[in-house]
Amino acid sequence: MPAPVVLKEFRYGGIGFRGPLDWEGAKGLASLTSEGKNREEGQGTRPAWVRWTGPSATLAFLAGGPPPPVRIHPDEPFFNWAVPGAGDVRMDPGAPLVQRMRFLVPDGPLEPSAIEALR
Repeated sequence: MPAPVVLKEFRYGGIGFRGPLDWEGAKGLASLTSEGKNREEGQGTRPAWVRWTGPSATLAFLAGGPPPPVRIHPDEPFFNWAVPGAGDVRMDPGAPLVQRMRFLVPDGPLEPSAIEALR
């Protein structure tokens, strides 16, 4: 009989995005969560969405259901929906783990109200 797989609690582990080099450093991009938190405050929270605005683009990450904790790196342009971020995640054989996320890449500014309308 197949054994379950357990993803141990960790701040990484899910789907992530790494931005371009011009977004490096603490001031390389602006981060805003659906809860109104910035890059530092948003780390480890469970926002419905996160918007990043950098010198070359704006994009948003949206959770399609109950959001897992996020990993927002303080200096690198790295974002991650950390599925095991709040504790061990057990995946039993025959019972798939389903997570839905969306990435938005507009061709201009992206206001919070527009992100909310797309949820």
